[in-house]
Amino acid sequence: MSLLWELRQNRKIGEARAAAAHGESRASALDVRLHQLEERVDKLTTALDAMWSAIIEQTDLTEEDLLNRVAAAHSRRTAADGRAGVRLPCRHCGREAVPHNGRCLYCGTPTAAPAAEGVDKAL
Repeated sequence: MSLLWELRQNRKIGEARAAAAHGESRASALDVRLHQLEERVDKLTTALDAMWSAIIEQTDLTEEDLLNRVAAAHSRRTAADGRAGVRLPCRHCGREAVPHNGRCLYCGTPTAAPAAEGVDKAL
């Protein structure tokens, strides 16, 4: 009986090791992907900053005009894909923020996630 128990335990240990190795491999792949996405966001942020400053310099638009256009575009996108919902003021900049985004669209301050019942928590 002890031999069967030992065989069973060795099999379980082998399964656990295989699962751990798979988890390590997946974590490593996700770490690489995260790094790639962070680099992409950094490049897009730099490009957006350059375009933003060029638009302000070459037109009579103000930063407030551009922020209003960003808000309108965001509203159209969220309505089009069914994510429209309650918007609350950001606790840092005071602009409207959508809690499910995770961060304020304007200043990047983390927002609270909506409650399970569909009622938004304070930002």
